[in-house]
Amino acid sequence: MGGDYPLIFSQGNMYNKKMKKLLMIIPIVLTLNQITWAQTNIENLQSPSPYGDYESSKKRGRYGKPFVVNNKEEAIDIIKSYYRDRKIKIGEVEERRRFFIIEVLDEQNSLIDVIVVNKKNGRFRSIY
Repeated sequence: MGGDYPLIFSQGNMYNKKMKKLLMIIPIVLTLNQITWAQTNIENLQSPSPYGDYESSKKRGRYGKPFVVNNKEEAIDIIKSYYRDRKIKIGEVEERRRFFIIEVLDEQNSLIDVIVVNKKNGRFRSIY
């Protein structure tokens, strides 16, 4: 009846249909598991925008309204406000003619990001 094949793969075996169903269900379950993991951990995987961003506030106004950044302290305040949900430290701050370069560090003093804050309009972006 089964020829040279093992008993589990023979035509008349009732386990054959169950095995096919199981082999079809396993990839579906694994895919759903990955989707669920990604949805629950998406916030941890997201990082600040590398293309430039803007932090609005009562002092600076709504999104898109340019404002002048006059000194290092204002630039640091912008970055601290942007990273308010994370525990960060500010490393070196370098002032150039048109912008500030600010190092953002984690609690262990490891470099997280290097950010440029435009003096003319208050926008910032990552250069790390």
